[in-house]
Amino acid sequence: MNSARPPESRGAQLRQAHLEDAPQFTALFQEVAREMGALARRAEEIDEAYLRAALKAAATRGCALVIEAEGALLGGIFTYAPEPALFHRCWSNTTLAVIPKAQGQGLGRRLMEGVLKQRLRTPEGALEDDQLWAYYYP
Repeated sequence: MNSARPPESRGAQLRQAHLEDAPQFTALFQEVAREMGALARRAEEIDEAYLRAALKAAATRGCALVIEAEGALLGGIFTYAPEPALFHRCWSNTTLAVIPKAQGQGLGRRLMEGVLKQRLRTPEGALEDDQLWAYYYP
């Protein structure tokens, strides 16, 4: 691993995302979409309303995490179950992004590991361990 990390990735902390993170989350996702083209949505398709809706859904039916340092978001991930009850055991719409200048430092891995530590709960309250994931890497 490269020991010469950019200052902004040193001491990065993983935490639950909150609705108040929506503006920074929006800027992060737009930057990654614009510079890397690595998201399913183009930068012009990502706005604060979209991120607020995703964070609300993740808060009630899934998980949303951010990794930050010095008050700035370096990366984020959200995933949640679709609304039809039939799919309550699946997480979908999973989106993970790390700002380009902080990539290659293991931040995306930390975000994904954080999500995998979360567990889905069935309507009965039991823990679900099986999670289906698909990867898109252009």
